[in-house]
Amino acid sequence: MARTNGHVAKDTAASPNGHSTNGHTPNGHSANGQAPNGHGPIPNMRRAFSNLQRSAPSRYAHIVGWGMDVPELIITNADLEAVVETTDEWIRTRTGIHERRFANDRETVTTLGFEAARKALDRADMLPSEIDLIIVATSTPENFYPSTAARIQNMIGATHAGAFDLSAACAGFVYAVNMAAQAIRSGSIDKALVIGSEGMLAVAFEVTVKLLPKPQVARCIMASFADVRHAGNAVAAIIAAGIIPAGLEMMDKPMTAAVEGFVHAGYDLDAAAILLCESDGTPAEVEHEMLRMAAVLQASGATRIEASESEAHRLRFWSGRKNAFPASGRISPDYMCMDSTIPRKRLADMLIAIGEMETKHGLRCVNVFHAGDGNLHPLILFDANEPDQLHRAEAFGAEILEVSIRMGGTVTGEHGVGVEKLSSMCVQFSPAERAQMFAIKAAFDPAGGLNPGKVIPSLARCAEYGRMHVKRGLLAFPELPRF
Repeated sequence: MARTNGHVAKDTAASPNGHSTNGHTPNGHSANGQAPNGHGPIPNMRRAFSNLQRSAPSRYAHIVGWGMDVPELIITNADLEAVVETTDEWIRTRTGIHERRFANDRETVTTLGFEAARKALDRADMLPSEIDLIIVATSTPENFYPSTAARIQNMIGATHAGAFDLSAACAGFVYAVNMAAQAIRSGSIDKALVIGSEGMLAVAFEVTVKLLPKPQVARCIMASFADVRHAGNAVAAIIAAGIIPAGLEMMDKPMTAAVEGFVHAGYDLDAAAILLCESDGTPAEVEHEMLRMAAVLQASGATRIEASESEAHRLRFWSGRKNAFPASGRISPDYMCMDSTIPRKRLADMLIAIGEMETKHGLRCVNVFHAGDGNLHPLILFDANEPDQLHRAEAFGAEILEVSIRMGGTVTGEHGVGVEKLSSMCVQFSPAERAQMFAIKAAFDPAGGLNPGKVIPSLARCAEYGRMHVKRGLLAFPELPRF
């Protein structure tokens, strides 16, 4: 399903005192701070700036054209009544929807955006060559590169326009209009084309859920360890003892220092790593499980064990873990969050390996793990304004994923593959395994319209990543599309 609209906005300049708007001051002084009276540059600059302020035009943006385009195929509530157990009245009273549009193979976010833009330009009586800026608000682009805006720019022939996509979910179009208006008011552009274009690839007709009762009580243990290996072993020991905590998280010393300075959760800053272990259920169940967890932690070498005594105390323990990401943003201009999963018994090995990678790549890394299921979230700290740091951060992240695979793990635990981990998929899966993945996807998506270029790397992608042998400088299967 898709819907697209487009607006053309331009500036209007009003000069309230009748002065020219070409940047010259009305008294004949130049605007560069020089004046014919020779009283020096500073007073003259002030006078010139004051004159410019008085003579500057008041610019504002307004919409001069608009257009809309939607797919041709209409599916009404009555159509849905024929295929699923529902009624028009049930749908309308709960959603307000009485029909929806389904796109065919030729109707995409880009083509619908192009048609909306063309109609808006026609209504504004404006040529594409007059457009200075194109912004496309979309959370569902067909490709990340080139952007949807750049493709529409090429399709309409707006050869002088800058173009970029803006992804901000439901509010994206509003943000885009505001950005264009501000650019016009600032004087940096005169005319902008703003397009909102979205497409949904599927509709869920039925969802089966399981309802769980809210636990009567929940308590949390914070356990400190002087050695990361003892902390990692404690995680494995808890699961081996048949205890399934409601939550089992691990943070290393740099991460606890970052969050403690942010939320003051009461963490042990001398510990090499801490574990947060939570139990929930009935009061009797929680009391029994807390005693069992404390015994396992003590036997595993915990140097300090503190149990929450109130709900506020429990929430304070968790406030640090829940604010790990923003706390990292306070100590570094940028960070890259990785996501992989390894066997629980290798948690300490991974922390030690990441420490070695920090030295190798010259970057810091703070670590927080969903330790109970071996899911890692190392946060690589870097500054994108420094030359080569982003490249080193990406190489650091790729190495973490490859080490995870060698430890018997996988390249993702919960964040998925998308585009970022395509190359790492070449390491984890053989050509035969990837071919089978393609075959399964093709059975459900023969046209290749669902997330094209994502999740499953092509043979060519893996060859370019250096994981396949290329003989005599000749790339195998040159007919395959390159990433």
